[in-house]
Amino acid sequence: MSVRQCTSTVAKFYDGKSVFVTGATGFVGKVLIEKLLYSCTNIEKVYVLMRKTAQQNLDQRLAGLLQSTAFTRIRKEKPQALTKIIPVAGDLALPNLGIERHDEETILQNVAVVFNMAASINFTAPLQHNFKLNVEGTEKMLDLSRRIRGLEGFVHFSTAFCNYNLQVSEEVVYPPPARWEDVYKFLENNRNGKELKKLLNGHPNTYTFTKALAETLVVEKRGTIPTAIVRPSIVMPALAEPMAGWIDNWQGSIALLTASANGRLSGILGADHNISDLVPVDYVANMAIIVATKCTNEVAVYQCCTSSVNPLTSRDSVDYYGTEAVNKGFLNKFIPLSNVIFFKHAITMEIFVFMMQTVPAYCMDLLRITRREKPRYVKSLALLATLRKATQPFTGRSWQFRSERAQELIRSLPPADRRLFPCDTTHIHWRPYLAACFRGVQKHLVRKQK
Repeated sequence: MSVRQCTSTVAKFYDGKSVFVTGATGFVGKVLIEKLLYSCTNIEKVYVLMRKTAQQNLDQRLAGLLQSTAFTRIRKEKPQALTKIIPVAGDLALPNLGIERHDEETILQNVAVVFNMAASINFTAPLQHNFKLNVEGTEKMLDLSRRIRGLEGFVHFSTAFCNYNLQVSEEVVYPPPARWEDVYKFLENNRNGKELKKLLNGHPNTYTFTKALAETLVVEKRGTIPTAIVRPSIVMPALAEPMAGWIDNWQGSIALLTASANGRLSGILGADHNISDLVPVDYVANMAIIVATKCTNEVAVYQCCTSSVNPLTSRDSVDYYGTEAVNKGFLNKFIPLSNVIFFKHAITMEIFVFMMQTVPAYCMDLLRITRREKPRYVKSLALLATLRKATQPFTGRSWQFRSERAQELIRSLPPADRRLFPCDTTHIHWRPYLAACFRGVQKHLVRKQK
């Protein structure tokens, strides 16, 4: 063990203890587990909730997780640490999570910390789907956690956008966006879209709505569990760990930046001076690992965000990312980055997209058909339209997510912990970071597709 790890109070907290993680196969989940195994070397076990599928049993799903590039340095430097990952068959959609009795008893007796990370992040999913996973799934995790003997921390992962209607969001749990009775009435009667819009009460989709409800549920149903809520903003590729630029999926913002970087997406709703609240995935994981050691009987909220301490404009995010794309030959160097235009009004943007992209796409596909080639441009444009629609609620305006409690937590840490578990977003240098994000996308997503 290194000197830094020996002097880390956070790493020492996990000595001889086991944790239970939901959402282990997700983007943040992989980084959190990898970091726990790599830096908290005396951790006992990491139990992970995994859903068996028709195609894969539990062992196959675990093997797939361990083969992830997120665990590259673990496989090279500390392969034995991977044996500490113990899969537990379960499903948030099933009664009592569907966990076998012997597995449940093991968790009840041995787990010290629960990281509740599993969630549906599908912006377009029906309310019934996202409610079942994000709200009822959280309730089942709370039911289980209340029965764990000597639980020291329950860390619930939310999103900074769960308070979508507030331009300035504090580190507190706000009142729910709707009354529980109204939500259940809607779910029972399967109402129409107009009634859903009224129920959402200004939320752009069922994702942010159900994440807000889940926070309320945590406060109401936690009992005496020491609890904390971590609210990241837009989670981006890793700044440093497990490797600079690491990413494993085309999540919304990266897909948007990449599409704009290669000239396929030239119109974005919003203003170039709007703030893009981005945060590296390893900073989110590190903050959660630290927060778990500080859980108390008061539900403390920690916003892992950048808008209030290290703001980045939408124009700069596009330009910094796009500049690296030009440098790496991803974008024709004769196409200026100012080709990306920000529109204040949706109707103006739609007219621009129709004239500058839709019409040319149909013309190009018609030309391909005359050459007996398979059309592709209209289909590509439809995918971009879906991406633009999904991200518009988050690009069209600015928020300020206050993070005083998170910053106070970081300042209270010994130097060894601040070095070993970096999560101070004031230290992010945006230009080199976004350049590294592009290189990570090229390495882990684009080349993998090819």
